[in-house]
Amino acid sequence: MFYSQLLMLKDAFPEEFLDRADQYFESLSSEARKNISISRMAVHLNCSYEKSADFLAACVKTGFLKKYFVLCCPECGHIIKKIASVGDIKNIEYCVRCDEEVSKDDFDRTQDIEVRFEIVENAPFVEGQHRFDLSRSRESADAVRPDSLQYAWDHGVVELEDFYAPATDCVDELLERANTIDSRHYDTNTERGKFLEQLMVDIFNQCTCFSATGDFRTELNQIDGFVAVKRCFKGSFLDEIGSYFYMECKNENGTPQNGYISKLSEIMSRNGCSFGVFVSKKPTPDTFQQICHELFLWHKQVIICIATQEIVELLSNNDNFIGFLQRKYIEVCTNATSNLRDLHVLGG
Repeated sequence: MFYSQLLMLKDAFPEEFLDRADQYFESLSSEARKNISISRMAVHLNCSYEKSADFLAACVKTGFLKKYFVLCCPECGHIIKKIASVGDIKNIEYCVRCDEEVSKDDFDRTQDIEVRFEIVENAPFVEGQHRFDLSRSRESADAVRPDSLQYAWDHGVVELEDFYAPATDCVDELLERANTIDSRHYDTNTERGKFLEQLMVDIFNQCTCFSATGDFRTELNQIDGFVAVKRCFKGSFLDEIGSYFYMECKNENGTPQNGYISKLSEIMSRNGCSFGVFVSKKPTPDTFQQICHELFLWHKQVIICIATQEIVELLSNNDNFIGFLQRKYIEVCTNATSNLRDLHVLGG
């Protein structure tokens, strides 16, 4: 076997399949080894897209392959550029094939961002290749193309953690602000509250799947934070929390009161919101967990509670914020008495 790394997958895939995969990889040119896709793999190995996706995902986990993303023109399918993350889209992109500018809002990120794989690291990317069988993929608007982000998500190639990738200097700046919450002097209570609100808004905005603001009002309420969910993959945590949610922040020295959760739940009920985030300087009392679990059972609302010390630890450890939110969500729904991170079930 030319690529002996594939032997690590012998318990998951038949020997004959691995031999064909090895022969395919060996036959690729140096450039083609940097541009492997789910669809092309399926064609050459004569297998389903699903099996191809499962195999490539396994190769990524073993370290044999590295995945990356490409941005495709929504009109002609031409690959516009390689992108560092799923949020790396400028307000205006340019398609050389159409000879036209494309607005950021014109992209369907679950379909027009595609996944590629490479064997050779740090290799230059050759722009201008085309996505697989574009004409056939356009036959149905509801079809999920095999190289699309949605298909990659459905088959475990892309994970939630791929949507949170802040720059190191940004994490350092957020951590510095989080560390000063206790020691910082505030001239007014409004300034005190705004400091925590803006910190959390900025953290949420490091996630390419969220767009957060602290300047949001309804007819009856001022909301500390409003977060829109920009992409909802079917069957994911993002799909469960809905298209938007609210955040309430309390930068107070005392232990949070039970009434704070009731207030947030009431605001959510008035506006058809099923997910909420409560952030406080001090940890919430044990009664909050039971209250939040009962809200889930009786009102189908999930409110997660976050203390600022948890934010400091998350940023210090460079943990994934979306994984952190998902873990908190599950712990409320299950009324968990164990930390899923400590049990090595979920990170964050």
